Amino acid sequence: MEREQEFLADAPAASVYRQYAAARQVEAALCCPVDFFSDLLAAIPAEVIERDYGCGTPDP
Repeated sequence: MEREQEFLADAPAASVYRQYAAARQVEAALCCPVDFFSDLLAAIPAEVIERDYGCGTPDP
């Protein structure tokens, strides 16, 4: 039981670690080119688009 609790306590930290580790590597395949909301997308700095993997949709 104690070992299971340790794993569950570490799960959020492991998830955060994986997300930030993935963000350090630029991978063009993760960017989803879209034709809608181009005026809103134009306001996003290139450095954010290069690093933010998000959910793939630009609308809030």
